[in-house]
Amino acid sequence: MDIKETIKNLIGVEVTTDDLKAIRENPEQYTSSKENAARLEELVMLLRLTEETEDQ
Repeated sequence: MDIKETIKNLIGVEVTTDDLKAIRENPEQYTSSKENAARLEELVMLLRLTEETEDQ
């Protein structure tokens, strides 16, 4: 399963790239609407919080 498919399955948002770093840096650029970008930003925030928790 690739990044695009995983994101679609998790939050129902289609993205135009498999580049997770790019998605994290600018989610709005890789979605079709501001609403989808907001949902994607929430997923990105969850990923960051998970990383911070693992680092502690």
